[in-house]
Amino acid sequence: MQRLQAGVTIPRALGYLALVGLAVLFLWLTLRVDLVIFGGVLFAISLRRTAEA
Repeated sequence: MQRLQAGVTIPRALGYLALVGLAVLFLWLTLRVDLVIFGGVLFAISLRRTAEA
């Protein structure tokens, strides 16, 4: 009975671990894209200000 429960629990734990890993990867990529967009907007604003000056 103990062996059967371990056989059910290990794949379930691996599945949860894969889901958590994908969620972390998705959040990391999303934050990275947001930072790139934010940096690009700041760069465009600074370029416009230097062009006006």
